[in-house]
Amino acid sequence: MNPVIGMAAKDAKIFFRERGTLFWTIAFPVIIMLLFTAIFGREIPFHGNIGVVDYDDSEITRSLVEGLNGSELFTMMYFSSETEAREALNATTVRAVIVFPPNFMADLYSGNASVVSWTVDGTQLDVANLISGTLRAVFTNFSKQLPNYNDPVAINETF
Repeated sequence: MNPVIGMAAKDAKIFFRERGTLFWTIAFPVIIMLLFTAIFGREIPFHGNIGVVDYDDSEITRSLVEGLNGSELFTMMYFSSETEAREALNATTVRAVIVFPPNFMADLYSGNASVVSWTVDGTQLDVANLISGTLRAVFTNFSKQLPNYNDPVAINETF
């Protein structure tokens, strides 16, 4: 028998006989890998409730809300007043509140700028940035589809 193979066989026997060595060499790295995978490896999809106060109640505002509701990110909840919606925001029932002003559709078709305002719950900045960025992208793309695109939808955003 080759002396190198004999020494390797002896070291392997010693290695596999010591349970502490086996644990720290094999089991512990596997446990750490599983722990980090459980903590950081999962992608948890975001889903948030958004409050809507629609003073215009037009076809355009309903289609915007239906489009946002159709996404997998948001569930839209209608409120009759801003006060009621802000109470739901303070109670963390909703993550943001969108307010469509009266005559929103009429202002868009007449070429006047119409201001849509929303308030985002700023307690969790990553969630607030996600909601704010998504809403801003939706309204920017909506504005570009209008015939008189000249930033007709102004946004008033608060945290």
